[in-house]
Amino acid sequence: MNDTSDARSFGALVQVLWGYKLLVGALTVIFGIIAVVYALTATQYFRGEVVMVPAHSGNMGGNSLGDTLGGLAALGILPADNETDTAQAVLASNHLAEEFIRRYGLLPELNKRSKKPLTMWYAVQAFQDRVVNIKKDARKGTTIVDVEWTDPATAARWANEYVALANELMRNHALEESIRNVAYLNKEIAKTDAEEIRHALYSVLESETKSAMLANGRIEYAFQVVDPAVPPERRSRPMRTLVVAVGVLLGFTIGSGIALIHDRLRKPLP
Repeated sequence: MNDTSDARSFGALVQVLWGYKLLVGALTVIFGIIAVVYALTATQYFRGEVVMVPAHSGNMGGNSLGDTLGGLAALGILPADNETDTAQAVLASNHLAEEFIRRYGLLPELNKRSKKPLTMWYAVQAFQDRVVNIKKDARKGTTIVDVEWTDPATAARWANEYVALANELMRNHALEESIRNVAYLNKEIAKTDAEEIRHALYSVLESETKSAMLANGRIEYAFQVVDPAVPPERRSRPMRTLVVAVGVLLGFTIGSGIALIHDRLRKPLP
């Protein structure tokens, strides 16, 4: 019984739409044409992607001050940090985005796509929302940084430079920290007479010196690039086929809705 009723309802719907076929067809065609024009004239964007893994060097390799101290961490000489999490936080930070915008003079470029002049704060938000995207794949252990821009070569270059800048900031920070730690350890060694503690402090001092050397000499300090960005030959958006399909569907839906409402209004109420 329900199947018969459903069939009758569907048949009635088709009959109504057929009665308004010119209206439904016209709106479908109009919206389809609008979608085609938009798809062909909209600004094209291209996505440059960098695939990377955590690098293991210096403090990044687990030879941090806290790790070397081990059981002597209770002495209060700098606890161990999770360097990988720190590197991920730096990669997603406002500070990195702001430094990148300043270094490469991107504020005028971002202003071209804004309705009003951007302050640096708004430029950072716009850059993080619409230009750079960071995706972490915990299962594969990789991180992808992609940059979307109107020029494919620029998108690839910025993606590579963004990762390079993150490495540079992390490397400089590690180097400064190691220099401070070495100075602190030398003071602690001069103050203590306990041979066991002096031996432990000398071990830490040696580790910190090695960390400073590695930070000073390794470019890919926090992230090792396994697949650098190259200029893409395929746009990331607009997806023209999808845009046209949505336009046609929208036109058909609106036309059908108007037809059903008009048909209902012209019939007397029971």
